[in-house]
Amino acid sequence: MNKILLTLFFTLILVGCKDKKVTQDVKSEIIKDVKVQELKIQNIKNTKIYNGDINPLKEVSIITPTGGYAKNIKYKNGDIINSETTILTLTDAATEASYFEAEGTLIKSRSNYNTSKISFEKYKNLFEKKLISEELYLQSKNNMEQSLGELKIAEANFIRANDNYKRLFVKSDISGVITDLDIKNNEKIPSNSKLLTVIENNIMEIKIAVNGEDIKNITPEKEAKVYISDLDKTVIGKVSEINLSADTNTKKYNIKIQIPNNDKSILKGMYGKVEMEQTEINGLFVPQEAVMIKDLYSYIAVIRDNQSIIYKVDRGISQGNLQEIYFENFKEGDKVVVQGQYLLNNNDKVREI
Repeated sequence: MNKILLTLFFTLILVGCKDKKVTQDVKSEIIKDVKVQELKIQNIKNTKIYNGDINPLKEVSIITPTGGYAKNIKYKNGDIINSETTILTLTDAATEASYFEAEGTLIKSRSNYNTSKISFEKYKNLFEKKLISEELYLQSKNNMEQSLGELKIAEANFIRANDNYKRLFVKSDISGVITDLDIKNNEKIPSNSKLLTVIENNIMEIKIAVNGEDIKNITPEKEAKVYISDLDKTVIGKVSEINLSADTNTKKYNIKIQIPNNDKSILKGMYGKVEMEQTEINGLFVPQEAVMIKDLYSYIAVIRDNQSIIYKVDRGISQGNLQEIYFENFKEGDKVVVQGQYLLNNNDKVREI
């Protein structure tokens, strides 16, 4: 009986050890499923994104130097006008009086000059014939020159008074759409106040700021895609102006891009996102989700011989969903894990799915 019990005891021990070894073997053979992508050097177009506000190419703000009372407002915001069309009229007694006074002074000064000039020519002839003294001749010449000086002063005063007077009849130098008109008839307008703005919105313009590295790849007439979020549409513009002097504060260079606006849907102040192609870049690119960030460092999981290896990498530029990486240990045939990489450790066995 004792022999039978000992035999059973040793049998159970042997079975237990065998089961434990099988379990360990199963655990050591765990294979993790991952999704991979071939890691290879490729050429990628380097596209940069810039932002800016959109404004009309031509825009005129009308400011009154004299002020006055608003009269006869003929148009409102949104109306289309031709150049030199009278939009409204201002009345200002002081401006009108200065104009007529300057006009009268000019007429008087011109008459005095003409008279003194005729008198000088007469005295000049007499002096050349030695019929009058040099003193009388010089006095006549002095009178003419003095009247000429008074005439010039009168002309200057009239130019100023005439300009102020003409600005009482508010006109635009360009054809376009009226905006920012917010005054009423008989309203008193202070001097140096902005009355309205006229914009020509057939062509719009967006200004962007680029760094010194990018500007070398931008040339006049270079095409750019401009996405306008307010309209949810993309239009093609062209570089119209390049400022080769950097802004003293931002150290960036201003670029202007013209945008066609035939349907007038693009409005002043809309926001634009500009996409411009730079030079092509030759390098290693992976999907951005393949890059793991741990403790502010970047890592990727590489598959070789069905085993995982975790490598630290440096990041370069990003283009869409692609991220450039600097990977010194790259070998032909490497595959990068794009799904399941966070569950991997070094030397894990994997299966591609």
